Formats: sequence, structure tokens, C-alpha cells
Amino acid sequence: MLGVAGQYLTYTLYSNAGRTTTWGDGTTYGAQVSGTGSGANQSLTVYGRVPASQSPTPGSFTDTVVVTLSY
Repeated sequence: MLGVAGQYLTYTLYSNAGRTTTWGDGTTYGAQVSGTGSGANQSLTVYGRVPASQSPTPGSFTDTVVVTLSY
């Protein structure tokens, strides 16, 4: 995530609320998460975690996560 003064925060995306299953392998852009469709609308929640060891200047940080759905 990019924030004030060009500072970055690293983070990891997870596919479960306990944050034990990383989205893909947690490091590779474009890593995949598999699932099975039912023919109905479905929601998929993605969870994130920012490691506490970072010390950025307080402020807003933003990023964009792009999801490509193949079926």
C-alpha cells in the first residue's frame, strides 16, 4: 500500500477469517484461489493483514487489488 510521503506498507491477503490460508502463495502476483461455481451469484471475502513491525508516518494508505475470474 502506498501512503503519505511515498511510504509503503506491506501486507498479505488471505482467503479465511483466521488469516491462516494465504491468497495464492502470498508473494506472487497472479497467484490463484480455486473454487466451484453453483450457477448463482456468490460473494468471496478477502481478508488482509499488515505486519505490526512497520513504522510508517501516520496517514492514509491505499492500494488496488485486481481479481480476474476465469470460468
